[in-house]
Amino acid sequence: MLEKIIEIMQDVCEIEDEITPESRFAEDFGISSLEMFKLMTEIEDEFDVTISTRKLQKIRTVGDLMDELSK
Repeated sequence: MLEKIIEIMQDVCEIEDEITPESRFAEDFGISSLEMFKLMTEIEDEFDVTISTRKLQKIRTVGDLMDELSK
């Protein structure tokens, strides 16, 4: 799962830095709200899930996203 998330992040947000479960979207990579929306759209399509806006607001790290996708 982590590898696929990394692949999508690199493609959508053009991130070249190391991505770990502890990586923070805004603080570590400067991902804007628009980029986050695009990223979550790709994640939802890839993993065939829907992440509510309420849950999305709580996702700060790659690990948070992985936890949400595991539910």
